[in-house]
Amino acid sequence: MKKIVCFLSVLMLICSTASLVNASSYNRWNAVNYAEQWVISYNTPEYEYLSEDCTNFVSQCIRAGGINYMWYGDRTSYLPWWHILYANSSYSFVNAPLLFQHFSFVRNANYSSWLTNVYYGDIIQLASRNDGYPSNYTDIFHSRIIVGFGQGPNYPDPNPNGNPYCAQHTTNSPWVRWDLTTYGESIFTVYPNLSLYFWTPKN
Repeated sequence: MKKIVCFLSVLMLICSTASLVNASSYNRWNAVNYAEQWVISYNTPEYEYLSEDCTNFVSQCIRAGGINYMWYGDRTSYLPWWHILYANSSYSFVNAPLLFQHFSFVRNANYSSWLTNVYYGDIIQLASRNDGYPSNYTDIFHSRIIVGFGQGPNYPDPNPNGNPYCAQHTTNSPWVRWDLTTYGESIFTVYPNLSLYFWTPKN
């Protein structure tokens, strides 16, 4: 009898561990596939269209990668992250600074301020301010998702084996090098006091 109880306890522990691993997983390829499918057009049957759509688009990609919604908290705060039907979502789903705060403060997603150990499906966010003070996460104004590495079709790449390329909305672009605008300009030249945030979504 003791052996049966012990066996059942171990089995329950294994099942619980498997559920935990599954709940914390982020399917990068599903996120990238969604980004490539909807980077030019808009998934309006399911999500709302916004004129400034970059974070809304990135949230959709993250959701396609299997990240669970969080429902608790004031809709206007960074605590929840969700979308319902066509045009009803938490502010963190569509607002760039709140998206970062949600995944950093609520889900403890690790982030880096420089290009280190990034991979497909990772998120890049840009922060800038023009008053001479250093920018921080409250100044984030743009979100992108990494969809590939190497040579871009539009601009020569001096580091074809290392530079990540991104998909983005607002100015819809399927393949933008991480350090350039959609027009091929250096983001460090265009945006004053620029800060970057690289992070991986997590449940």
